Amino acid sequence: NGYILGTGDEIIIEIWGETQLRMSHILDQYGKISVDKIGQVYLAGETLKEAENKLLKKFKNVHSSLKGVQPASFIDVSIGKLKSINVTFIGEVGIPGIHAIHSFSTIITGLLQTGGIKITGSLRDIQLIRNDQNISILDFYQYIDNGNAENDLRLLDGDRVYVPIRHSTVTIKGAIMSESIYELNVGETIEDLIQFSGGFTVKAQKNIRIDRLVTMQEYSEKLPHDKTIFIDYLANHDYIMQDGDNVMIYAMTPI
Repeated sequence: NGYILGTGDEIIIEIWGETQLRMSHILDQYGKISVDKIGQVYLAGETLKEAENKLLKKFKNVHSSLKGVQPASFIDVSIGKLKSINVTFIGEVGIPGIHAIHSFSTIITGLLQTGGIKITGSLRDIQLIRNDQNISILDFYQYIDNGNAENDLRLLDGDRVYVPIRHSTVTIKGAIMSESIYELNVGETIEDLIQFSGGFTVKAQKNIRIDRLVTMQEYSEKLPHDKTIFIDYLANHDYIMQDGDNVMIYAMTPI
């Protein structure tokens, strides 16, 4: 219902009842159509219902059967072929630049149509910029983890989608459902990481090994470049992760 008509959209006009009529028109570069016996009708920027009401007023001047409290004819306006919209994809995207995409595209489907996100791109901070304002930040993990598509907004002509460089790289291996490399936001914990990776396997031990790189601020020639930390997951599930962490989930050894 909220679809906005624009240049390139095809609309189909049908009158049924006492008067039978069907025609289709494509909105031209100025956003208007030209109808026999009615003339030019500007429809760009109108919703489908608004366009139908405007056309009804015009057609009443030609077909009297549309008039009155109980008209003998009725009008329906529907959409045929849809226009493309131009959206700019910038940052760590597969094919940066301006792309003509389907007019019902969302942030996610728009990215899929234009090469996706590079391995260096963030999946947690995908930004939609409209009229020079950041109106939405999409966390793709929330979409794939629990189906939350609240911020996967529909794109409009002239929008920009910006994918920054990813925040962090955390690796998890061992007795976990999905061994992989994940991107964690600042303050996210080992529990968040376990959730993103699908949870423990039945053989997982509670003691977890974390190999952590020493930061630039912590570095000393007298100390090694990394350190190994062991935590009890049941007692420390809120342990905060850091960029560069490598996590190992040990499996229990059968007796």
